[in-house]
This record gives sequence, C-alpha cells and structure tokens, in this order.
Amino acid sequence: MKTVTIKDLGITFEIGQTYNNPKLGNYTVLSFNGLSMKVQFGEGDNITTRELNIRTAAQIIFNAKCNEARTTKSKSIGNIGNQEAIAFTIDKIAKYGKLFVNGLLDKKFEAFQVRYEKAAPKIENFDFISVLHDLSNKWGSELSIALPKAFDHDNITLPEDINLLTDRSGFTINNNSFFWHLVERLGFVLGDKQNIEHIAGNFTSKATKEAFLKGAA
Repeated sequence: MKTVTIKDLGITFEIGQTYNNPKLGNYTVLSFNGLSMKVQFGEGDNITTRELNIRTAAQIIFNAKCNEARTTKSKSIGNIGNQEAIAFTIDKIAKYGKLFVNGLLDKKFEAFQVRYEKAAPKIENFDFISVLHDLSNKWGSELSIALPKAFDHDNITLPEDINLLTDRSGFTINNNSFFWHLVERLGFVLGDKQNIEHIAGNFTSKATKEAFLKGAA
C-alpha cells in the first residue's frame, strides 16, 4: 500500500487510512497526486471527496500533536536524589529509553549536527529527528527522551529541575541540558540502541559506575 511521508514533519499518510482535520472532521486517503491527495469525508449517503494539500494536512496534524503533548503533560513524578541513584536511573534510560529531536527548525539543524557529531557518530539515520521548515508554527525545539508505559517510573531519581512527564504513549523527559549531558558526557546516541559498556566507562567515580552497572543487571 502506497505511503507518503512528510519528512520534515514526520507525518506519514497511507491510502485507506483515516486522519483528522479539526475543522472538517475525519477523512480517508483515497489516492495521491503530486503535492496533493484525494480524500473522502463522511459515510453512507453523506460521502464527499476533495483534494487536500499534503504539506498543509501534515502541518495540521503536527500542530495538533504538539498541542496534545502540551496539554497532557503532568507534574514531575521523579525524585531528587544522590549521584548513585541518578546513575542507576540513567541505566534504565539507556536500556528502555529513546533519544530523539522533536521539531528542530531547519536553520538550527546544522548547529545541532555539528555539536552532536563532536560527541557521537555521524548522523546517518534521521528517523529520530523531526526537522521543520523555518516558518513552521513551533514554540521551540525539544531534545527529548521517550520511555514506554511499562517503564518502572516509581523507582527513578533525576537531577534537580528535570521532570519525568506522562503522556498517552508513556513517559517523556524534555530537557535539552540533560539530553546533552547524556550525549556529550556519557556517550548516549540518538535512538533506542545504547552501548552500555561504553556509557559505564564514562562515569567519573567508582560509586556511580557501580550504581549504573547495578541498574544494568
């Protein structure tokens, strides 16, 4: 089945799938034609078809997701503790988390790439980066860590002022400084595949390294 991906927004349209327009309602994609797609609104005797611009439709969905993310966030459910407890939690992030970039404006991508590749391998897989056109309606870039619903959030400790937030898909840490700490100081990379041994070797004290490896066990 044919799909169309709006790469800089991370939105995928697929023939036969249903999507939502806040003003027009749900629609089903029928076919693609260059920069537009033929869609169907309604059911039964109330079916209508029309052409939608793919880019515009993707922007509407992306903006809706951003608004939903902002409204579903809750108060932090993490605890502030010592460095050993934080190291234990960082291992859980290494095992179950996913580092990603949400809504990086195109004009800021090169600066991000240069900084990232000074500490990590060259970016070859862009699945974990959402790059936006400079004119996109986005409140700011987020360097984030996603964690699944099954994540044991009752047993975590984070540095001060860093929150673990809940959303419909699981948990998220949205903190640029913490993201860069994981990448530049500890050797994390984008995505959900981390080198545990490499990260363990970057802890500066025996106690924090042992706490990290305890979490790995």
